[in-house]
Amino acid sequence: MNKTIYKIFSASVLLFLLSVAIIPGCSKQADNLVVVPTSNAESCAMCHGTAEHPYPPKSLAGNTLPTQQGVGTHEVHMDNALSHSAPVACSECHTPVSSYYDPGHIGNGDGIAEVIFGALSKTKTTGFTPNPVWNNSNQTCSSVYCHGYFKGGNSTATATFTNPSSVVCGSCHGNPTTGNPKPVTTHQYYPDECWYCHGKVIDSNNVIINKTRHVNGVIDFNVEM
Repeated sequence: MNKTIYKIFSASVLLFLLSVAIIPGCSKQADNLVVVPTSNAESCAMCHGTAEHPYPPKSLAGNTLPTQQGVGTHEVHMDNALSHSAPVACSECHTPVSSYYDPGHIGNGDGIAEVIFGALSKTKTTGFTPNPVWNNSNQTCSSVYCHGYFKGGNSTATATFTNPSSVVCGSCHGNPTTGNPKPVTTHQYYPDECWYCHGKVIDSNNVIINKTRHVNGVIDFNVEM
């Protein structure tokens, strides 16, 4: 082998090693195992998410289906195109971190991301003080403001993180069976015309037109009260 061919061969081998060992940044593990960094890469998307967003999908194991624990309904909560409210910040469900080695990020004994409820889920309304509960076995949230624990809402509502269809408009306020969003006990007027009173939030076709006014801690009326 002459020197030119040897140099080309050596360079090719080096590039291959870099692509499989250094560039990925993290070793791929199961969703419930700790990911061990193989470089100093600090990009969130090296381990979960994509170049466009740091949240799953993908999960640590590369899964993309919402039925997988590491994926769930992250997109529904955080992608403005899919969400029913303003995008939820990571810190509303997890310990805020800015670096891979920050306390509370990596190091939990079971390797599963802890759910630490932020301010949104604990929002108080008249006579209702949420006491958020996360059930890791069932992948459910309950007693949270953002899923029904508020005045006029369904205080016993439970949202399943790995089942996007478990939540409809009526799940949080209204009829959870039919999906009708009208609160059962408090709305004797215009039961099927939400926009009459809440036109800043929803239109006549029951499409949310201003997500920042939905799940925001207050009831938005057409006329400010």
